[in-house]
Amino acid sequence: MNKVLSIPAASTFHLVKKYDIHAFPHPRTYDYSYLVTFRKKGGIMEELYKVENTVILNMEDEHIYDKIQHFDNSIRDRIKHYIIERKRDFVFEKPDFMFWILKKEESLLHKPQTIKPYNNHVYFNYKELHSGKRYVNIASNEQTNKVNPTSEVKLNLKKINENEITGTEKEQLIKFRLGQSMFKKALLDAEKRCRICGVTDERFLVASHIKPWSQSSDQERLDVNNGLLLCPSHDALFDKGYISFDDDGTILISDSLDEATKIFLNINEIMKISMNEEQQQYMKWHRENLFMSN
Repeated sequence: MNKVLSIPAASTFHLVKKYDIHAFPHPRTYDYSYLVTFRKKGGIMEELYKVENTVILNMEDEHIYDKIQHFDNSIRDRIKHYIIERKRDFVFEKPDFMFWILKKEESLLHKPQTIKPYNNHVYFNYKELHSGKRYVNIASNEQTNKVNPTSEVKLNLKKINENEITGTEKEQLIKFRLGQSMFKKALLDAEKRCRICGVTDERFLVASHIKPWSQSSDQERLDVNNGLLLCPSHDALFDKGYISFDDDGTILISDSLDEATKIFLNINEIMKISMNEEQQQYMKWHRENLFMSN
């Protein structure tokens, strides 16, 4: 608990205080820290928070509130009122926003503040914020503190594992979170299309693990080589083991699929993908453990 993320929030500070919600344009990744604080005008900090959950919302989506139905009523109300008041008093600068659902952990009664104004997020040592000093020194800023590209994934996983959910519901939540995460972004950097059919609309691309999440180590879960971008139909076929790929990338199709199904789901025996050596090793696991040849 040594590092504390401090975010400037002069224009929305009152909303953070009122609803325990912080929202910012997505994508943006902060280096994960256990605690976060927000600076109002003058760089003053009053509370330390824990990020309890996250959700990405498109502010232009007319069905935006359908995306928060998995939260309890209290959290849904907080998000709704935050959105209403921010639209009324401020702006949402971009369509996609990450929402942090916060929980107050402790108050900074002496209200420490930065020695000089910072327009960007910075990091403090926990002890420095509790030193009793009015002006506190930062430990690092975003220029000197390199963001870990898997921070967002790790934060999502931590929150999922803390929830009392199991089985299919947990797997679905993990997949949804990863679909909005740095894992998908890293795959998009490599190839912006479904590896099988070529669909390019990012809204319909799924970050699919070759070796499933439940069977992978923490390192394998975050390894981009253990991933394929697939459209929903091909993701379902691959995830359930109805298709796989040989070492040279040639598609393997389960004999249990009839010709009509293959046509309807857009798969055929001449399809082929390219893979590097690391992906070939993951695919070997998939063939031997998941692929249903018959």
